[in-house]
Amino acid sequence: MAVAAANFFSVALKKDGTVWVWGYRYYDPDGKSYRSELPVQVKELPKIMAIACGEYHTLALDKDGYVWCFGANQPAPKKIDGLKLF
Repeated sequence: MAVAAANFFSVALKKDGTVWVWGYRYYDPDGKSYRSELPVQVKELPKIMAIACGEYHTLALDKDGYVWCFGANQPAPKKIDGLKLF
């Protein structure tokens, strides 16, 4: 389990590997940003092991070593091609 925060949003990683966001939600698959006072699950991700936040984005490390990114410039989570940590 972990939590991370940035300027206008927070992210939580639950022990079941799911990721939840609240505040300004920049990950919306429709490309819209909007505000949520309650945590909302990021359903497009596989099971995640670690999370980190930047100013307007979130990084997530999955159980296979791949890094995923979502945020203001990448609304829906996307696996970063060519970046496998283990």
